[in-house]
Amino acid sequence: EEQKITKVTEKKASGTGDESVAFTLTGDMEGQEGKLQGEVVRHGNNVAAYYTMNIGALMSGKDYDIPAALIDAQAGKLK
Repeated sequence: EEQKITKVTEKKASGTGDESVAFTLTGDMEGQEGKLQGEVVRHGNNVAAYYTMNIGALMSGKDYDIPAALIDAQAGKLK
């Protein structure tokens, strides 16, 4: 489904892997502003992208991060 992204904001990355970058995507979600969190991590020759959407935070407008435990668990599968 097509989605309009209105803003990309840099966030502090988890620091996992050889390199990592994190960001917030702000977009129009059915007439309402919503935020998705993303992080891209490089492990040697592998690049993994993680995206999360927290419905509770979306409804309340609160900020959130991708849980570091999730990134660590997935990174373990790449080794």
